[in-house]
Amino acid sequence: YAVLEERDLPEDLTVEGAPYLGPKLTLDAINN
Repeated sequence: YAVLEERDLPEDLTVEGAPYLGPKLTLDAINN
């Protein structure tokens, strides 16, 4: 289900996977 959404909606993944990419993006932002 998650894999299908990732492949079908790669852009939505950022919005739908906020909790998943959220912490990663935050760490990257802090590093920058």
